Amino acid sequence: MKKLTCIAMIAAALLMAAPAHAQFAWGIKGGVSLGNQSLPELNVSGTNLSLSNYGGFFIGPKAEVRIPIIGLGVEAAALFAQRQQEAFGKTLKQSSFQVPLNIKYGVGLGNIANIFVAVGPEFGFNVGKTLEAYTMDKSRLSVNAGVGVTLLKHVQVGANYNIPCDETIRIKHGSMQVSLAYLF
Repeated sequence: MKKLTCIAMIAAALLMAAPAHAQFAWGIKGGVSLGNQSLPELNVSGTNLSLSNYGGFFIGPKAEVRIPIIGLGVEAAALFAQRQQEAFGKTLKQSSFQVPLNIKYGVGLGNIANIFVAVGPEFGFNVGKTLEAYTMDKSRLSVNAGVGVTLLKHVQVGANYNIPCDETIRIKHGSMQVSLAYLF
């Protein structure tokens, strides 16, 4: 029984020591968004409005904490995002503030490269509207799923898909995002 207790205490000490050596990094993240969008509740001239192939950008600070031995980490960012598309001869814009919180798992090749997968929720807060007569929801919830690579511990290149999960959202859209980040 003493051996089992000793082994359990050593294992607990090792698990508690791993977070003490967690690596913290912060930086700047930016990229582009591409996707499709439809407004099923907005009826214009007897047809529902469907906007396709919208484009946009996002930029802002990010931070991440990694546990090196396990390869697990948490990433958070505060991003300003803007999407735009053409409809009715006008350029329609949507601006939002996005906060993705992702759990990341990475497998590395030493200091040269680290391949990672990430998944987590993203909270979006609308800071504008798309049409004069149509106001967007103030906030939305979506899920991110993505992959990427970290090069030389400082440069991250990633791609993820953002899936809206609010049933109450009136504008339906999913987007593919490609990002580049520099970590200090």
